[in-house]
Amino acid sequence: MSAQARKFLRQYKKLFNELAAQNQGNNALTLAAENVKPIKEDEKRYVEVDGQSPEEEKPDVTGVNVDTDTRFALLTDEDLAEYMATGKTLHTRHKKQRMLENGKKPILTSESEIREFISNAIQGKAGGEVRAFARVPKRLAEAISDVRSTLDLEGDYLEFQADALREAYKVHSSPKMQSDIALSESDFENLHRHIFDFDGVLSVNDYNGKTEVHIYRRAENGYYQIITVSSSERKSLQITKLIGVSKEKFEEKYEKKIERNTVRPRMTEA
Repeated sequence: MSAQARKFLRQYKKLFNELAAQNQGNNALTLAAENVKPIKEDEKRYVEVDGQSPEEEKPDVTGVNVDTDTRFALLTDEDLAEYMATGKTLHTRHKKQRMLENGKKPILTSESEIREFISNAIQGKAGGEVRAFARVPKRLAEAISDVRSTLDLEGDYLEFQADALREAYKVHSSPKMQSDIALSESDFENLHRHIFDFDGVLSVNDYNGKTEVHIYRRAENGYYQIITVSSSERKSLQITKLIGVSKEKFEEKYEKKIERNTVRPRMTEA
C-alpha cells in the first residue's frame, strides 16, 4: 500500500470510528455537516435551476452541499460516514469497510474521479468494485414514480457497478443489433452526465428478482439508453448498462413513451 493510501486510510478510519463511537447502538450513522467542504474550482457540480438557461444567472453554490429538492450535486467527503453505515446487512457494510481498508475511497467526489473509475472499470482494473457518486435527485425520482408509483428512490445513492460496466462496454461499444450506434469510452465516462441530464424513464421492470429502471437521454446521433437496477439492500440505484440506439429506431419503438414523459427542468452546469 502506498504512503498516500495509508494516509487516506488513517484519515477516514479515524472519522468512521469517531462517528461509530458517538452513535453506538444505532443501525445507521449520521453526519452533521456544520462546515461543508467548499467546491473546488476544477470540480464541476451539476445544478438544476427551474426556468433558467445556461446564459442566465445561476445561484452561488460555492461551499454549499446542494439541496436535492431543487438542485443536484456530487457527493462530498462529508457524506462518507453515512454511506459507510448504509446497508441492510453487515455483509454489505463490511464490503465497504474492506474497500476503505485497501486504500480505496468508496465514494467518488469529482468528475475526474468518476471518469477515472469508469475508465478503470471498462478496462477490467476495478473488478468487483461498487462506488457511489451522488444521490437520486427529486426530478429523477419523480419520473420513476410516474411509471411505478410504489417505487420511491429519492435520496437513494447513485452507484456504479464496475463489473456490469465492463460487460456493457464489451457488448455495446460496437453496435449489437441493427440500428444500434457505436459508443466510445468517452460516452461511458460521461454516464453521470447522462443521468443528471436524462430526458425520460422508459420503463420499470422486474427481472430475475431485480427491479430495473430504464432511463434515456438524447444524444447527437441518436439516444442513450441507460439501464439501472434498484437495490433495497444498498439503498441505491446502480448504473449497469449503456446502449446506443439510432434516432429512427428509438423513436419508432418508444414513440408513446416519449410522448408520455412530461418536460422536466433539465440540468445546467454551474
